Amino acid sequence: MNHIFMKELNELEEKRDFSNSKEFILQWLKLYDEEFSENNYEFEVDIHGKITVNIVGNLLAYKKKLKWIPIQFSEVSGHVYVYQNKLDSLHFSPKIVGGDFNINNNRIKSLQYMPQEIGELFVACFNRIESCHHMPKRLHANVYLEHNRIKNLEGISSYIDGSLFLQNNRINSLKYLPNEVYGYIKLNDNEISKKLKFDFNKDYLLSELYSLHLQEKTDLENKLILKELKNVHQKNKRIMKI
Repeated sequence: MNHIFMKELNELEEKRDFSNSKEFILQWLKLYDEEFSENNYEFEVDIHGKITVNIVGNLLAYKKKLKWIPIQFSEVSGHVYVYQNKLDSLHFSPKIVGGDFNINNNRIKSLQYMPQEIGELFVACFNRIESCHHMPKRLHANVYLEHNRIKNLEGISSYIDGSLFLQNNRINSLKYLPNEVYGYIKLNDNEISKKLKFDFNKDYLLSELYSLHLQEKTDLENKLILKELKNVHQKNKRIMKI
């Protein structure tokens, strides 16, 4: 492997920066993209000399032990498969992905920089994602976020034109449910099950979960009322003793 290429690759990884060399970018793609073909790539250069890359086809850079992708992509007409790497950031992400965007089995903590349009599947299981912030308002895709560290649904897409899979997280409330989900929602193995003493081990429609959320809010309000009554009772007991 070219010594100069590896030196630049290591420097970009250390600085967490992107390359603005067409030659370097093509070398990287030849090394890591399973469907490498120079005819698949279109290069755009802005007035500052920064390069973004469009791909007519797929980006298949999975199982490569990648910690950083030093290329800024703009649009990929097919799939983006970068699963089973060591990525902890989505900085490289295209704005538009025509097919699947699969980042399974990485070290991603945040969805910042994720694509704003995904044509088919958004698959981000077995990462370290802590929240749904930075998701686009609408996703025309099935969304797979199982086996992460998500605590609540704040920031999740308002409209999901598919199903939503959230199993094995730390979700403790049904607050911030999307406005529309055109498929099913799976929520089993989350903290909300214990909180509501309810078995979520089935596919739910959004309307069913809104009904449960009303029950959740009622339970919470009742607990607050009971707590306030208890405080008043204790206060009255102290007054009577005086």
